[in-house]
Amino acid sequence: MNKFRFAVGKGRTKLFAEVMPLGEDLTILIYGGKAHIGSIAVAIPRPSLADSRKTSSTVSVYNLAGHKDDRLSQPLAREIAARTGRVVTVIAGFHLDNIGEEEIKQVVNNLKIIERIILKKID
Repeated sequence: MNKFRFAVGKGRTKLFAEVMPLGEDLTILIYGGKAHIGSIAVAIPRPSLADSRKTSSTVSVYNLAGHKDDRLSQPLAREIAARTGRVVTVIAGFHLDNIGEEEIKQVVNNLKIIERIILKKID
């Protein structure tokens, strides 16, 4: 698989994604608004604690002080690792001044679309 990038959404809530393979592992960048590094999440696939026949993942997160970008990095890393069996690192940085509740919902929705696109592209 080669590196690929794409964008989802429009206007202030548009998210950009870059996916870079490193051997079997993946590094994913998620950014938008005032792009920066706000959170880094690393997910490692493992057997589910509830059902060892299924794959889950353990996620470690480093969040920069005052940042909430783990709301993007953690769920994306967790799901991609569990679904693919790969170690996944997500670096996220998204900031909008005066963001409203509807805009937050749109960013979350855009992240779900990004997840589906990545899974489809790497399968």
